[in-house]
Amino acid sequence: ELRDFCRRFFISHKACLAIAELKKDMLQLLVGRGLLDLTPESLAKANRRLAQNAVLRGVVAAGLYPRLAMAVPPATAHAPPEPLQLADGSTARLHPSSTLHPSVRRPSGQVEWVIFGAKMRTSQVYVRECTVASPAALLLFGGPITIDHVKRLVTVGGWASFAAAARTAAIFRRIRREVDALLQRQLQEPSLDVQSHPLLELCVGLLQGGSA
Repeated sequence: ELRDFCRRFFISHKACLAIAELKKDMLQLLVGRGLLDLTPESLAKANRRLAQNAVLRGVVAAGLYPRLAMAVPPATAHAPPEPLQLADGSTARLHPSSTLHPSVRRPSGQVEWVIFGAKMRTSQVYVRECTVASPAALLLFGGPITIDHVKRLVTVGGWASFAAAARTAAIFRRIRREVDALLQRQLQEPSLDVQSHPLLELCVGLLQGGSA
C-alpha cells in the first residue's frame, strides 16, 4: 500500500520509511518528556490539525528556520524561473523532485519565502524538502523582529522583509514572547495541557490567515 502511494505521487519509498522512523523517534521523545501519552484520546487531540495545511507549514517553518530562501517571480509569465536568494547572498534552485518546482507547481507571481530541509550541490546548488512559509509563520517562529516605522517594513532575522504595519509587527512580537513563556512553563510542568490554550488558538488563526 505504501509503495502504491509513493508511486502514485512520485515520492521516494525509502524517504517515506525514513520519515516513519523519525516520527517514531520524535513520538518517543515527547512521551519520555511527559508531554504526551499514547492513549487514543491523547493522540486524537494531538493530531486534530492534521488537515490544516497552513498550521502544518507553520510547524515545519518553526522546525527548519533559519533555512530560508526567497523566491522571486520571473519577470514575465514565459521567463525561466529565477534562482532562490539565500540569506548569505548566494543562490540555489529548487530540486526537480520538489513539489514546489515550477514543473509541478505554478509560481504564485509574488515573492514567496521557502523554508528548506537540505542544501546540496550536484551540477548546481539545490535545496530540497521545501515548503512555503507565510509571513505570519516567520513572524511567529523566525528570528528577531525589527520594525521600520517610516517604511512600514518588518524584517525577520535581519533579512526576510515584508510590508506590515508597525502595530501588527509589535503584536506578533508580543505573541511570540508569550508563546515562548507558555512552552517553557510546559517543559517545567509536563502535565500542563496547553493544546487548547487561547494563545495557541490565536496562533492557529494567524497561521490560517496566512499574511501579516
